[in-house]
This record gives sequence, structure tokens and C-alpha cells, in this order.
Amino acid sequence: MIGKIDDFDRTPDKAQRWISSTDLHFDINNTIYNSNKKKVYVALSYMKDGNTASWSKAKMTEYKEKNAYPTWADFMKTFTASFRTANVKGTASAALMKMKMEQGENAVAFNSRFMLDAGKSGINNKAMIMVYQKAIRPPLLRGALTGKELLTIKDWMSTVANLDANWISANAISEGAWGTRNKERQNNRNRKSGPSTSTRRLTKDEEESRRKEGRCFICNEKGHIERNCRNKGKTPEGKVRQTKTEDDTKTVVEEDRVQNIMRMWRELGEDQRTEAMKELEDKGF
Repeated sequence: MIGKIDDFDRTPDKAQRWISSTDLHFDINNTIYNSNKKKVYVALSYMKDGNTASWSKAKMTEYKEKNAYPTWADFMKTFTASFRTANVKGTASAALMKMKMEQGENAVAFNSRFMLDAGKSGINNKAMIMVYQKAIRPPLLRGALTGKELLTIKDWMSTVANLDANWISANAISEGAWGTRNKERQNNRNRKSGPSTSTRRLTKDEEESRRKEGRCFICNEKGHIERNCRNKGKTPEGKVRQTKTEDDTKTVVEEDRVQNIMRMWRELGEDQRTEAMKELEDKGF
């Protein structure tokens, strides 16, 4: 005798393999298994575990009582209806209950994966919709529920696929042209918020020159001093600004309050300094 028949224990993945092993064994040893009775009885003898053993015993009793044995083809149909079909449905149903739309997976790909098991499960349209609702991402579920009522699984899949496609397109646009415009707007706001580097400080020679000529230390115009300059607020002082170079980011601290007072004092002429000193003395300084 050539070949061997596998034992069958009702495991879903083994049903088709068991059918193949029996067919192959009987074909190779066709001179031995030359009748339906022999094939059926030998096949039943390899069903030894759990429910398969009970099923095998019941079939043997049935055939003996009737004194009639089915053809091998009819026996395989009965076996498939009792085990393989039920197992396929059970396996597919279990897979559906655990199925979730994966991160980054588009709706079209998920729909194909879902229907692969849904078609095998044999569940009805209503049950299929309930399982599908639990499997898709929450934003897609909310979007589908806000529209018209969806009555079939086909309607659900079509609607979700359209919602997902629209979201992907909108996201691509926001990262493309619209995203570039948003970056430009942000850059414009940053430029308006103030310069990225500190105001250049006047040298001592420049300060002395402007003081002699009666020019403002800020705008270089005559007729007023720095503290009365209209442009003073346009270049905020006493703040920390960031200036970026190729190597690193340097923090530049503008002149503090004491430095401002000293600069204002240097800007005063001799007569103004004398008058200021007198006022300070009168106030007890």
C-alpha cells in the first residue's frame, strides 16, 4: 500500500488537506480500494477525535441499517456540508469579528480584505453592516452616518471609499500648494513681528558726532533727542531676539535700562547736563 491518509480532527485548516490526502491515497491504491464501501469505511476510520468520531460512528450505523453505501462523490459532498463549509464559515466569521482598518490603509484596500472573509462567512447583510461599522476608522464611520441612510453593505463600502478618497486628496493639497501658502503667511507674520537681529549699536565716534550736530541717536534727524523720537517704539529695546547663522543660533540681548540711561546722558550737551545735575540735586539725589 502506498501513501497515507491524515487523521481528521475537525480543524478548519485541515479539512481540505484531509480530502486531498484521501483522494490521493485511493487513486494510488485503486486496485485495493475498488468499491465505494471500502473507500467510505476507510475514510470514516480516520475520524477519531471529538465530534468527528461521533459523526463517523453515526454514519457507519446509518449505512449498515440501510445496507446501502453512498458513492465516494456523494460521501465527499456530505462531508463538505458537515465540516468543511461550516469550518470555513466559522473561521471567516471569527476573522471578521477581529478585523480592523489598519493605520494608513485606504478604504479600497480594506473593502477588498473585508469582503474576502465576509463572502465566506455567510452572514446576512444586516450583520455584515454591523461588523463593518466596528471595523472602519471612527472618522469614516461618523462621516458615513451623517449622510443619507445606507441600507446595504455595498452602499456602505462605496460611501466610505469616497469619504476616504476625499480626505486623502484634501490632505495632499494641504501639504502641497495650500501648505506652501500657509508657510508663506507664517513667514510674513514673523517678518512683521520684528527684525530677527538686534539693532546695530552706534559707535562712540558716531554718538559724539550726532551729539555735536544735535542729531537723534535713533533716526539721525535734528530737532529732538532719542527719548522724544517718534521712531523709538518701532525698534523695541530691552528684548531678547534670535539671530540665526550657518553654524548656530546666537542670543542677542539688547541694551538694558542702565545702558539706555548712559546713552541718553552722553547725548546731552554741556548746558543740558548742568541743568540735569541741578534738578537731581534739588530732588535730593
